[in-house]
Amino acid sequence: MAVYSLLTAFASCVICVPVVIRVAEHWSLFDPPGPLKLHTRRVPRIGGVAVALAFALGVLISGAQSSRYLLLPLFLVWLIGIVDDLRGLSPLSRLMAQAIVAFVLCRGADLTLPLLSRKPLGWIFASLFVMTLINAFNLLDGADGLAAGVAAVIATGYLIYGMQSGVSKASAAALLGTCLGFLVFNYPPAKIFLGDSGSTVLGLIVASTGLEVHQSIPSTKSGLFVLPVFAGLPLLDLLLAIFRRLRSGGSPFSGDRRHFYDLLLQKGWSPRKVALSIYAITAGFVIVGLECNRYSPITAVGLVFLVTVPFLLAAVHLGALSPAA
Repeated sequence: MAVYSLLTAFASCVICVPVVIRVAEHWSLFDPPGPLKLHTRRVPRIGGVAVALAFALGVLISGAQSSRYLLLPLFLVWLIGIVDDLRGLSPLSRLMAQAIVAFVLCRGADLTLPLLSRKPLGWIFASLFVMTLINAFNLLDGADGLAAGVAAVIATGYLIYGMQSGVSKASAAALLGTCLGFLVFNYPPAKIFLGDSGSTVLGLIVASTGLEVHQSIPSTKSGLFVLPVFAGLPLLDLLLAIFRRLRSGGSPFSGDRRHFYDLLLQKGWSPRKVALSIYAITAGFVIVGLECNRYSPITAVGLVFLVTVPFLLAAVHLGALSPAA
């Protein structure tokens, strides 16, 4: 059934995006150029409509009851994002709404983090993980093709991780199909942007699908590393952004152009080269994450350092901790 979910989500996204683009053009729903924007022309910014719809159809076609719990939280996060895209919301109100949705999701689906399953703390920790990825993907969506491409690589990791134990999850397949379909239009040069409604939905799906897949697989103590390592790039970029902004005396919610991908672009790399490089780095994180569950916790820690330290050193060398600009 995973194949049907993937194909349905892919086809749905490819069909929906042109319609969404025409609607955005008719209603002038564009992301205009600005001081914190890389694009120099108006680009439709409501790609989240197609992403949410395609993923939902991919999950529904599978008939898998275990994944349907995600649809209501997905709609609510999408709604928060689309309101933010069109009307604007304060950072605090966004976080509060995301916290409520994340807890409802984790409580309703009984999602907990590995080795942190004691309730209700297990639901709280899982909710924090979901919220963190929602916002990490929102920050990652600052250049063409990045958020969707990274989510596609992570979804592939989920499918491989599940297959190793004979587990096939419709949500992981639907996520991959959705991202590949959206990349047809979002890969540099992008014809449409995810917007907050799309990037936050991807973060929600990546987090909840990871928790769902992991709970279906017998894991060792080293399994604690799998999910955060899979999403290592967006998580580390988020942490660097928060530290950088606080260090410069600003708000952690203030925007800047010092993300890892921004720094590569400032070095003269083309958008396509940056996108492919980010995909390759994410694939490296996923490979390490897949290996973690096979070894002792000590070895797993060594593997995690092997992939995170070079990334952090490269980011700092490029200027990721320099004052926000």
